[in-house]
Amino acid sequence: MKQNLYRIGGIGLLVLLVVLCVCGNREDKPVAKVGDRVITLGKFETEFMRGKAPNVVASAKDSVKLAHLNTMIEDELKILEAYAQKLDEDSVLVTEIKNREKNEVGRRVWEKEVLEKVIPDSEVREFYVNSQKEVHARDILLRATDKDSAEVIKRVEDQINKIYDDLKSGAKFDSLARRYSQDRGTAPKGGDRGFLKWIPNMSDNELYRVAFELNEGELSKPFRMSNGFHIIKVEEVKPLETQMGPYEKEKDKIRRQFMGSRSKEIQEGMDKFTEVLKKKYDGKLFEDNIKAIAAKLKEAKAASDTTEEEPPNMAKQPIRPSPANDFSVLSPDDLELPLFKYDGGEISVGRIINEVKGYPPGRQPNLGDAVSFAEYLKRVILVELYVHEGYQRGYDQEEEVEKQFREQIESSIKRVIYQQNVLNVANPADDALMAYYEVNKQKYMHPERRDVQEIWIKGDRKKAEAVLRDVKVLKKDFSSVARKYNERAFTKKKDGRLGLIRDNQYGAVGKEAFKMKANEISDIVPMGNNYSIIKLLEIIEPQMKTYDEVKYQVRNEVLKQIRTQKENEWMAELKKKYKVIVYDNLLKEACKNEE
Repeated sequence: MKQNLYRIGGIGLLVLLVVLCVCGNREDKPVAKVGDRVITLGKFETEFMRGKAPNVVASAKDSVKLAHLNTMIEDELKILEAYAQKLDEDSVLVTEIKNREKNEVGRRVWEKEVLEKVIPDSEVREFYVNSQKEVHARDILLRATDKDSAEVIKRVEDQINKIYDDLKSGAKFDSLARRYSQDRGTAPKGGDRGFLKWIPNMSDNELYRVAFELNEGELSKPFRMSNGFHIIKVEEVKPLETQMGPYEKEKDKIRRQFMGSRSKEIQEGMDKFTEVLKKKYDGKLFEDNIKAIAAKLKEAKAASDTTEEEPPNMAKQPIRPSPANDFSVLSPDDLELPLFKYDGGEISVGRIINEVKGYPPGRQPNLGDAVSFAEYLKRVILVELYVHEGYQRGYDQEEEVEKQFREQIESSIKRVIYQQNVLNVANPADDALMAYYEVNKQKYMHPERRDVQEIWIKGDRKKAEAVLRDVKVLKKDFSSVARKYNERAFTKKKDGRLGLIRDNQYGAVGKEAFKMKANEISDIVPMGNNYSIIKLLEIIEPQMKTYDEVKYQVRNEVLKQIRTQKENEWMAELKKKYKVIVYDNLLKEACKNEE
């Protein structure tokens, strides 16, 4: 064992770096220890690789890895300190996290009973494999549809089988495609369809399925589709560079890509399984209570609409959406009324009201309408039953759910303690902001600008040359010529005035303007297929911005400096309080393939 000195996070803290060989699973090897918490090599690699191209990861320098590891170490320090201050026992936070756990438990039921049945693993895995390659294919099509007679279909089938036999005997695919294929788009090209790429829902396309199952150089047997009989030949299979990780880590992401096109089937599956759960847990809907509460709210809304007076100076008042519901008309007894009961709990009026109050006023469902009320309640019942079923199945005890629950708690307490120790600082005083501005004035400049007048000609070089002759040789008034010939819509009524521009505006025009002198007229400036002639009216030199113009920018910069200093001091204290060990030999090996 040896000790080295590293600067972590620019603080100059001496951190013990231990070089040792750790036996066991690569995923479980510690790359760092922070107090009693361990950052494993597997966790570091997952975090470090996220969002990076494989070549960037493979070529990453040790210093880059160390900087990333330091960020992870600081996160662990924050979590340790949050636990030390018992932030994880905060009742509001625990309730918030418990609600997230319920959502996760319910979501797992939805995934297993709905999503995985609508979009099965076989289809997801097929996409995972096929989307990582592209296939260069040729196709011969002989047309035959269900509208054709049996005799016609049999004749076409016999012909495609004869072509297949010829191909197996050595005939050239492209020659037979040109001769026989009835696909007007590909037949002249020897049946060449180019490179095919697999996208979601390609499983229903038999041509793609066949092509992606073939190896390079292979020929398919004849197969029938709705438009006729096909034979496919694969010329080349080319792997694609993707950032996909292992299948287990990618499958949920892939399944989400299918969801938009399967929304109807997903909704039908959700409704069907909700009915299954209603029967399983003896669910009972109290329709009379729904109607009674809706009628009360509807009556209150009608009364409010007829008695509400228009406020004075209405035109000057900000428009604020009024709530769709007046819940004040409901009595305590009303709030106790059940809307749905099942073996495991109930949904009362009061619970629905509390949920709806959480919506912005303009987005509240109108519970005064019995149909809208029932639709909203239907969604609440679905979630309630899915969550209950998830707990009955013990999904909350699954390692993955417990892990997510713990990660959510730690993410929340880390956020809270960071807020307390870094973000919660007093706004700097005005004199401090002014002092910062005075020292850093040169940072706050209006860039040099040019006042430009333009005659823009659409696609006619000869016309542009004639205009140029008018303003440069014949010395005609530029504004008069611009009024007559300029074709840029938004400057047509302004004598071609573009106004003050910077060198990175209007492409070639901006670049040309910054080469010119005041009152100079340019030659023709090509703008794609169009042409521009410009006159530089005035050069506006760089100007310093006033304090009032940049006050908020200055405030944000000063706050950032204060917070950065506070965070650095805080991290230095935590690194003294909790022992940090980095295993540098494993850090160097991170994200490298094992031999």
